[in-house]
Amino acid sequence: MSNFPVDNAGFGTPLRIIAALAVLALALLGVLVTVDVVPLERFGALMGKVVLIACIVGLASIALGFLAKSGRS
Repeated sequence: MSNFPVDNAGFGTPLRIIAALAVLALALLGVLVTVDVVPLERFGALMGKVVLIACIVGLASIALGFLAKSGRS
């Protein structure tokens, strides 16, 4: 146990949620490719889009976290 206060109001929780959703999306894409619902050729294009969307949402969450912290000061 630490004696330091923990700041849970930052952007850590939204990033964890985004990471969990990204992992679930990748797992779903893997399953769809395995059962041939999505052809393997399309998988590369879908992966690029998923990664770009995750980056955009992650950066937006970080920006909102910084804005929320600066508003409290």
